[in-house]
Amino acid sequence: STTAQTATITATAGSAQGTTTVTFAPGPPVTLTLTASPTAITADGTSTATITATVTDQYGNAVADGTVVTFTASAGSLPGNPYTTTTSSGQATAVLTASTTAQTAIITATAGSAQGTTTVTFRPGSAVSFELSGYPTQVTAGQPWSGVITVTVRDAWGNVKDDFTGTVYFVADDPQATLPYTVGLPYTFTPGDAGRHTFDGSGFVLRTAGERHLSVTDGTITATSGTINVGPAALGRLEATWPVTWTVGVPFSVTVTAYDLFGNRKTDFSGPVTFTATDPQATLPTDDGSGWADGRKSFDLTFGTTGSHRFSVASGGITFTSPPIALVADQYRVFLPLVVRP
Repeated sequence: STTAQTATITATAGSAQGTTTVTFAPGPPVTLTLTASPTAITADGTSTATITATVTDQYGNAVADGTVVTFTASAGSLPGNPYTTTTSSGQATAVLTASTTAQTAIITATAGSAQGTTTVTFRPGSAVSFELSGYPTQVTAGQPWSGVITVTVRDAWGNVKDDFTGTVYFVADDPQATLPYTVGLPYTFTPGDAGRHTFDGSGFVLRTAGERHLSVTDGTITATSGTINVGPAALGRLEATWPVTWTVGVPFSVTVTAYDLFGNRKTDFSGPVTFTATDPQATLPTDDGSGWADGRKSFDLTFGTTGSHRFSVASGGITFTSPPIALVADQYRVFLPLVVRP
């Protein structure tokens, strides 16, 4: 028949009887069906899947025990690659160990002319790190960033955690920063993100000058950018300092400091500034734009009359005006009347 089995043949003659058997052996391998259990394992270098080859002849009979089956895998590892074993009850098995790279392994088995394939997916492990990229290294205070900021979620072996659906938010070491997602309003990754999301740079604004940093976190895992140098914005105000006591006719030093719109020292400011005063006899300094250092410069100003006077310093439509300053007479200076003799 076409079924692999043992036939018993009986013959009788009168009271005499005899029996014998004939074995219908399976034919050579024609069909090989390959299955994996489980079909997805963690890409951690230790997780395993069992690969089973079921081998039959042209009539669907399990091939004879001891039929040689050879396994190969495109990724991960078998006990050998190729790995050769033999069938028992028409089946042969091999154990596949995952690599640490998230990918799909193709496993092939052959027995004679029969061949079969199956796949095992090596999935990323748990999320252990974030990667922050696309941030600028130099910005101007108060200016939205250009481009996009990318957050990538990775497992312990650097694979993108493409099934991550957790929440993240941004923090910065700038108390004046504007950020698109904060602890009170985090971003939730979607399946469509596949472990990587880009954020429009226009949602990020730093306002405090100096070396700043941006971080992304879920409250446990944190990634921090490299240094982002924030330069001062446009001139926002001028300030001046001067001695407590001013004496008429004596030059005193007035130090002018420039600040931007957000209170940062405008270190790139180089004037020029213009002085005015309510004292018509004041000797006012001029500024040719030289001598400024980190947005600061000192000038000599001399008032010519006693009383209460103010001075102002201005640049580009920005003006600082002092409060009233009481001027005292120079006690060592004596004014003698002019006598004209004939």
